[in-house]
Amino acid sequence: MPLPGAGMLITLIDIAPADEPGFNHWFDKEHLPERVHIDGFIDGRRYRALRGEPRYLTLCATRSVDVLDGPAYQHAIAHPTEQTRLYISRFQRGTRSIVSVKHSAGEGHGASLAFITIARDPSGQLPDAHIPALLEHIVAQHDVTAAHWVHCDPERSRSFTDPDARAPMNAGYCLIEGTHPDAVDAQAQAFICALQHQAPNPIALTGLYAFMMGLDKAN
Repeated sequence: MPLPGAGMLITLIDIAPADEPGFNHWFDKEHLPERVHIDGFIDGRRYRALRGEPRYLTLCATRSVDVLDGPAYQHAIAHPTEQTRLYISRFQRGTRSIVSVKHSAGEGHGASLAFITIARDPSGQLPDAHIPALLEHIVAQHDVTAAHWVHCDPERSRSFTDPDARAPMNAGYCLIEGTHPDAVDAQAQAFICALQHQAPNPIALTGLYAFMMGLDKAN
């Protein structure tokens, strides 16, 4: 399994263009290193949107989803730095999704990533039975490195800008990684088409993202 843990923290953030230089400096130099060094965190990766929104995506792998309820992470949440308070107050839109990894295929990370949101069907179910085989097929294609299926926990997750916005996070996400954005986009569209023929769940390509930087515990 290419993902190094069973849990993940996913953030999606928009910020005003005038605030982007300071925001990126804070995130790269302070915020992401702080998060990766928390006990139970394994690595962190940042992406910028090529298409779609929000503009910035961050993935932090954790040993388990319970790490995100643990004392080390909760202490960091309760004691933000001055710069953290400043930039959170400037988020125009953002979510913090705590997810559990259900299936992960392939090897390695890619320079491009498609972020696909899959809503629950009218009975409240996600299409778990259909997705693993589709992802295994996708990672066998040219220029695709890995693909992952995760469930968002709406009770643990929240919006940075609207604490009552639960519904958008009561979903599953597919992440498709590869070496070239056109290949990743094509495989994301093929995945969406195939799943629409198998399951009634609403599905959308939230965004196509380019890798910015990453850290792991060794750093």
